[in-house]
Amino acid sequence: MSGSTSQRAAVFVVLFALLMLLIIYSSSNGTEVFPYGALRGRARRPPDLRRWGVSSGYLPVSGNKSLTSHCHQCVIVTSSSHLLGTRLGAEIDQAECAIRMNDAPTTGYEADVGNKTTFRVVAHSSVYRVLKRPQEFVNKTPETIFIFWGPPAKMQKSLLKIIQRVSASFPNMTAYVVSPGRMKQFDELFRGETGKDRYLGATTGTLSPLSVASRSPSRTSSRGCSMGLAAVSDWGARGGLGGGHHLFIVPRFSPVPCPREKSRSWLSTGWFTMVIAVELCDTVHVYGMVPPNYCSRRPQPRRMAYHYYEPKGPDECTTYIHNERSRRGNHHRFITEKRVFASWAGLYNITFSHPAWP
Repeated sequence: MSGSTSQRAAVFVVLFALLMLLIIYSSSNGTEVFPYGALRGRARRPPDLRRWGVSSGYLPVSGNKSLTSHCHQCVIVTSSSHLLGTRLGAEIDQAECAIRMNDAPTTGYEADVGNKTTFRVVAHSSVYRVLKRPQEFVNKTPETIFIFWGPPAKMQKSLLKIIQRVSASFPNMTAYVVSPGRMKQFDELFRGETGKDRYLGATTGTLSPLSVASRSPSRTSSRGCSMGLAAVSDWGARGGLGGGHHLFIVPRFSPVPCPREKSRSWLSTGWFTMVIAVELCDTVHVYGMVPPNYCSRRPQPRRMAYHYYEPKGPDECTTYIHNERSRRGNHHRFITEKRVFASWAGLYNITFSHPAWP
């Protein structure tokens, strides 16, 4: 009797061990660090992004002209190599408004990606690559409206001055920067949609008043945790962020460590571009963005360059999966973002092609 009991106990232990191994394997073998399905467990309606108020969220680099643009029909032209060989250029150029990202060029690729550029959304990390090629990105399509985004501390430290200087050299250039308040809204939107935080690069310390025409901010350390940044400027009717006026960036600190865990992941330019498109456009069609489950399909997709203009660059799926799984360093949550976009498709009249989904 005791022998039978021992056998049953041994079988139970083995089954329990196999079950635990299966759970551990499943949790570590996914394509995303954030299990999105679990994050969306609560029923919620996303905020109406069209009610955010465009004019208050984007500050003119020079002058005092608010961003008031509105388009009935927009296309987002991604930087994906899925667009190569599609011959979509003529179709894209017929769109009312075309939105591109960072330093994705059109010269040499017009047949596939077109040339029309109504808006170009540029990350702080791509400012130099865009502005050092004015013939490609400024002169070629002078009607383009640039929208630069970045952590307020980074933008105020040096990048804004560079953007202003280039803008002054090209009087027809129209440029805006995402306001500190809107940057916080982008972060809160991601948290609201997924239940997870994105690290936007807010720094601890205090910033003195900054004359964007002549001075750099001074910084002092703080034991507190940065809880956001408030911006007050004297630009008003006297002229944008330039002209020697002062922009005050005032971090707010908590006396105790932040209650939220920072993942050290960055919102991608794709996230900013999609939200901006929803704000500015009645309908949005996206060319070249893969669905969230694309890289987990079997058989695995063939190798595709991450950017159409860098054929020897990193593989698209390798980049997506590495960023989604990564727990160290700075990275994007591309796959999670695409899941959010899929959930927005019906609500905000967003469609996708090349490949087509959802």
